[in-house]
Amino acid sequence: GVAGQIKEAAVAAAAAGGGGMNSGDANGGVVVNIGGLGGGNGVGGGYEGNVPFPPGATAGCFSRYSGRLYVKYQPQIRHDGSIIGAEALLRWDHEQFGQIIPPVLVTIAEESGYIHLLGKFVFASAFAVLRELQLLGLEDFIMSVNITPGQLDNPNLATETAEIARAYGVSPTSIEIEITEQAALGGGPRLKVLDSLHKQGFRLSMDDFGMGHSSLIYLKEFNLNTIKLDGSLSREVESNPTCCEIITSIVQLAKSVELDVIAEFVETEPQKEILWSLGCDHYQGYLYSPALSFNEFVGYCRANGYIKS
Repeated sequence: GVAGQIKEAAVAAAAAGGGGMNSGDANGGVVVNIGGLGGGNGVGGGYEGNVPFPPGATAGCFSRYSGRLYVKYQPQIRHDGSIIGAEALLRWDHEQFGQIIPPVLVTIAEESGYIHLLGKFVFASAFAVLRELQLLGLEDFIMSVNITPGQLDNPNLATETAEIARAYGVSPTSIEIEITEQAALGGGPRLKVLDSLHKQGFRLSMDDFGMGHSSLIYLKEFNLNTIKLDGSLSREVESNPTCCEIITSIVQLAKSVELDVIAEFVETEPQKEILWSLGCDHYQGYLYSPALSFNEFVGYCRANGYIKS
């Protein structure tokens, strides 16, 4: 089937290894050169440099042989209109199959054993853009980056991610690592990795909060900074009173333990105002903007006064 062909293409590309990926076009001018271990960590101009990868394989192989791999950025906005940050969202335009949806891409990477390389590519791309946005004046900006269950199985994830942050000149306190309940279900070893990320200074966020069987337990187990409402809740606030009751309970609980709450999939003003009335004042969705390239994101920030021209 198509999925099998996509997997074969990705595995073959990853096995081939070879040269790094220059994602400058995809990032809209922010250059991320990903090479082998011999490339070093030097960062020039605040955002240009090499992030180390194991010899013989690079994240760029996904792009080099099978299409274009890149990251887009979707704004996160407060009710008063000020900007909180953005979520980094991975995209893959396959030469034969078109745009591959992220869950399929992640499955391919995990099954083929290259999720850690792909994760480093996303971190490098997002951190390079974060640094450039900071240089443009967005000093309190938070960059949110998703990680997968497979990445949490790497006991060195925290130190490796901190090294990439240092290479691009950004602080872990400006970076939020976003996990799902599925990613957290691995028990003790994954909890240790999450604790290490917290100790390195990274912020932690739980995505799709509210629908898992044990979501509330994670408020006790993890050092979370943010919870993101499950999309099935925020989408139905205009038509489903039960969703409103659940959101009210979640928001009250979150505020009692000093957590931020972000509603995703916010697409209309009435939806936003209902969420506001329920106590949720941080939003992400098409009401504000789709995911954007770096240049588009800078244009969006200038148009809304977040970056002064």
